[in-house]
Amino acid sequence: MKELVLLDDDSMVAVRLERMLRRTDWTLKYFTAEEPFLDYLAQNVSAALLVDEYLPRNEGHKVLSNLVERVDTGSTPVYLISSVELTPEVSGKVRELGFGFAVKDILCDRDALLSLLEGKAA
Repeated sequence: MKELVLLDDDSMVAVRLERMLRRTDWTLKYFTAEEPFLDYLAQNVSAALLVDEYLPRNEGHKVLSNLVERVDTGSTPVYLISSVELTPEVSGKVRELGFGFAVKDILCDRDALLSLLEGKAA
């Protein structure tokens, strides 16, 4: 099984992802706060990461900057997700870190989500 790690303060996103990942070779590990998320990733290798841009205590792109400082993500697909289009400034920062981004609409399309998780989409 491949593990998707999600950082999002909205539990409904996790519920939706769990439903979409049923009968696939993916499992979901869900976090609502940055520190436990980063601590987990420092000790575990995951197949893909999704980080929400709009978190209560920090913006997702800043979490990704902290991730780079603390964890070697190697070739793991890492995506910043948002319910709205990212500003050019934020999308530029995400690209500079070597990560991708997607609008949460991807959570409505199982095939597109699985392609994203496999690193086949940007």
